[in-house]
Amino acid sequence: MNPRPPDEGRPDRSAPRSSGAPPNAEDASETRLIRRWRFRAAHSYGRSDWAADRNRETFGSLADPHEHVWAVVARLVGRPDPETGFLVPLEGLDEAWEALLATWDRRSVNDLLPRGASPSTETLARWLFDSFGPAVRNLGSSGRPVRLESVAVFEESDLGAEYPARLRAQHPSDTRCQ
Repeated sequence: MNPRPPDEGRPDRSAPRSSGAPPNAEDASETRLIRRWRFRAAHSYGRSDWAADRNRETFGSLADPHEHVWAVVARLVGRPDPETGFLVPLEGLDEAWEALLATWDRRSVNDLLPRGASPSTETLARWLFDSFGPAVRNLGSSGRPVRLESVAVFEESDLGAEYPARLRAQHPSDTRCQ
C-alpha cells in the first residue's frame, strides 16, 4: 500500500523541530522583507491612437478618469545584517520609495508612465519593479546584497497585479484600498 501524501499546509512530522532558540544571524539564509505603501492617483483606460467611441466601447466607464488609493507591496530578499538583524534600513527604503513616487500622489498615472504605456495595474507593477529595483540594490545593510523580488500593485481590494509573476500575489488584508 502506498503511503498517503502529506496534506498541503499540514506540517511534515518528520521534519526536525525548532529548539525555540533564535537562529544565529550569521548562519541565516535569505530572508524576505515585505513593505507596503499607499498613494492616491487617477487613471483612465484608453489608447491614444483610438477614437473616443472605440475606447468607450472597449473600456466602458473605465475610459473616464477615476481615482484610486493604490496599495503597493514590495518584497525584498537578502541576508540580514548580523549586528542589527535588518535586511535594509527601513528609513532608507522609505526614502527610496518616496523619491520614486514624489510626483505621483494625486496625479494621473496616464501622465506619469512612459508615453504609450497602458495605465493598467499590470503595467504599473512592471514599471514600479523596473524603476525601484536599482534603488533597492544599494540599500543592503553593511553592504550585503539585496534584490527586489517582486512588486504587487492593487488598485482595488480585489484587483491587483504582481511583477514578476513567479509568486502568488495575495492582497494584504489591511491595505484599505479604495
